Amino acid sequence: KIVGLVKLKDHKVVWVNACFARMLGYAEDEAIGRPTRVLFSSDEAYTAFLEISAQTLLKNEVFRTETQLRRGDGSFGSYDLSGVLLGAGTGESIWSAVDITEKIRLGAELDMYRRDLELLVEQRTAELTLARQQAESANHAKSAFLANMSHEIRTPMNAIVGLTHILHRSVKRPEHLDKLQKIAGAADHLLSVLNDILDLSKIEAN
Repeated sequence: KIVGLVKLKDHKVVWVNACFARMLGYAEDEAIGRPTRVLFSSDEAYTAFLEISAQTLLKNEVFRTETQLRRGDGSFGSYDLSGVLLGAGTGESIWSAVDITEKIRLGAELDMYRRDLELLVEQRTAELTLARQQAESANHAKSAFLANMSHEIRTPMNAIVGLTHILHRSVKRPEHLDKLQKIAGAADHLLSVLNDILDLSKIEAN
């Protein structure tokens, strides 16, 4: 972790290490003597920074925050700042700075990807739910159709079986009896198939 150091006195830069100067795009001698406020995005931002940090620094405690600083070329970067007063009444403080611009950028990209992924998952889940509902609806419709058709076909088949049975008692000729027996056998077989279909459709329809 590369750490820049800067010493301030009476709201002016009085010393920087090479790392801090390079971090903000200044030559070391260019940074010295500059008002501290020029490192911030605006006078309002600097005033707010002073008000918040003073509460901690005046207690001789280390103040730490994440903020944006203005670089020498006018661009802005994000920095982790830590500072402490060098003595009460001296107006001097020393600050360390770590450039976290890339870390914050990557974090923002990760958050964006996470939101996109969550949105994609929600969308896909909704699509799958709709597809499942449509499949269930189609399956119930199929089952209802099978049950209805089985009933519709079984009714005339029962008539065929019944009439065949009545004819069987009145027909005497062997060749006619043989044909009636074949009709009755085929009808019984077809009824058995229809009953199986009806049972299956009832199971699927609960």
